[in-house]
Amino acid sequence: MEAIGLMPERTVKAPAPATPRPLTDARPALPVADAGRSLWDRAAERRDEIAALLTQAFHARNVRAWIRKSQPGEYPLVVAVDAWMQVSETGSATMVEKSSLTVTISVEPYRQAPLLYAVGLKRHAKAFAASHWSLGHDEVGEFVAYLLDGGKRPSFFAPRVALPLRIIGAFIPGVGKEPENKLVDEARPRFWTIASAIAVAGLALAGLLALSGLGEEEGGGSQLMLAAFVAVASCIVAAVIAHRRPIVHSIPRQSLRPPRREFLIDSWHVSVP
Repeated sequence: MEAIGLMPERTVKAPAPATPRPLTDARPALPVADAGRSLWDRAAERRDEIAALLTQAFHARNVRAWIRKSQPGEYPLVVAVDAWMQVSETGSATMVEKSSLTVTISVEPYRQAPLLYAVGLKRHAKAFAASHWSLGHDEVGEFVAYLLDGGKRPSFFAPRVALPLRIIGAFIPGVGKEPENKLVDEARPRFWTIASAIAVAGLALAGLLALSGLGEEEGGGSQLMLAAFVAVASCIVAAVIAHRRPIVHSIPRQSLRPPRREFLIDSWHVSVP
């Protein structure tokens, strides 16, 4: 009898599972801040800080004014003050001096200074309004002093350009302007691109050809025709390149919480015949 040999088993390796591709979320949505603290959160912190500074300044003067601020999730962010200082009182009426202050904080995420403060101040018949991207503690104290005592207008409303430059600017354009809150580098428009370079180079070459054609009696017409062709061709090429350029949208990151909340509030009214 012949021995029947067993064939050795061969190990067949299973194909490695394909690495799943990460899921890309392409739904239109506002991205949220990674750290949970966005510019809107910083603006809300400044709103609370300004309200606290106003409360402390009035408390130091032994005055309780009506100070209120926008609620969480309400935009724009506002701090408002009304102070009615009693002057005299009769049997039928109370005489008061009214003064008010409004500080509105808006967010401009593409600026070098992203928080903009718009301040409106009113006392008696005088009213001041200005906008700037910085508001210091001392300036908040000046607001309270003016609301209660009047006098010199707060420094926040003073011109931020020296008087000689403003006088020169009345005659020379571009001089005497307030400092500009420029865009960040990523948001600044780029005018020197491939398309603009082709257009400028083509127009410059066409101008040179046209000038050389005007100085020649013979062949001047052909030079002008060539100049016109170069100018038109360069503009067409630049327009095609600009048209084929993709357009993207930059969306500032919102905070983790919803940007707006709805509340049920009480209301009342008075009908005056």
